[in-house]
Amino acid sequence: MRFTSLTLAACLATVPQLAAAQAVTFTNVVRTGSPRAAEQAGGVLSRDQPLGVRDCPCERWTFEGTIMPQSNARTLEWWVATTATACATATNRFPSNNATCWPLSTLGINQTLPISGNRFSVTIPARWIVDPLNGACNLPTSVSSGSSLHVTAMLRPPDDAVPLGTVPVSVNTQRPITVQSVSASGAEGSAIVEWAHQATGDGGTAQVPENTAGYWVLCLPRIVGYDAGLSGTSCDLPVTDSGTSTDASAIDDVAATDATSTAMDSSPGTGTCGTESLPSSFDPNDDGQLALYACSPFLSVGTARYTVRNLTNGSSYRFAVVAQDNSGNRATPSVFTSCVSPEQVTDFWEHYRNSPGNPAAPGACAVGPSRAPAGWLVTASLALAAVAAHRFNRRKERRA
Repeated sequence: MRFTSLTLAACLATVPQLAAAQAVTFTNVVRTGSPRAAEQAGGVLSRDQPLGVRDCPCERWTFEGTIMPQSNARTLEWWVATTATACATATNRFPSNNATCWPLSTLGINQTLPISGNRFSVTIPARWIVDPLNGACNLPTSVSSGSSLHVTAMLRPPDDAVPLGTVPVSVNTQRPITVQSVSASGAEGSAIVEWAHQATGDGGTAQVPENTAGYWVLCLPRIVGYDAGLSGTSCDLPVTDSGTSTDASAIDDVAATDATSTAMDSSPGTGTCGTESLPSSFDPNDDGQLALYACSPFLSVGTARYTVRNLTNGSSYRFAVVAQDNSGNRATPSVFTSCVSPEQVTDFWEHYRNSPGNPAAPGACAVGPSRAPAGWLVTASLALAAVAAHRFNRRKERRA
């Protein structure tokens, strides 16, 4: 979704004569590159959706707009601030000890004016919006998760120039509460997993946290080849910033490396139940890693029970549950259950089929007259007699 016609007011307070002469209008804000986009209608994240843990490593935000009137011999600088007006005060700007406004000059995205046609387009990796000093997806200590950061356009010199426009970016990198009380029981070729997801301080009422979107079930040993509906690719790949580019965009060069082979062993588990564990590098917010161990599709909020199928009877498995919030952030996995072993269940028909002297083929009801156990013959006869009597009585009722 393209965020169109976004006109942001200039900060006019400190230098009114400059602000009156200049204005920045943002016409488009576009997000690309997040693995979470595939979960959205139309495959695109809107500008208003919070920037989360899974978005941060690889997502890019492109800001397009115009600056009027055209300005010469000046620089359009890009900053990130805690508020729309934080950069207006010089003492708030980095390297101040109490900075609330940080420059993105490291990326080489500042633009020398005049700009052709008075239009600008700048692409900023999301990890630099979240972490404007290091690009490591760690929020500055002065910023709390769930608040907004403001991408700010500013003309300099002079050094006391004020922002001409800002775009707020909602950031939520707080991981949700871990699921508690996971249990599992075996069935034929399957296991039933149940859990309780309890909000902190809810008095033990097992209230689901309000920001919860749903859950994933994990299996150990993992079920090789199971498709949990994940892409199986990681977003958190090694990246290097290329520096200044001719189109004034900060572009990351992504290493052509399979993240699953570098981050963790992607081979099938060979240990016995109880001896295998998730790799120390396991991060459920990495889709490629989660895909290796997920044995359920994404389960919507309100679900607290799931049957894991296609398990091998006689083998043992353990299960855990991962919560996901509305920003796509995932919690650390719950504690894994004790080992559970699916077992074959022999029902009435299988008892009947396996009885001595029964030559019945699938779909047949033949029983050896002399070798079948008397108990089975009596049960079958009584059942047939009951059915016949019921039909006879129904016919009598209709005639009456």
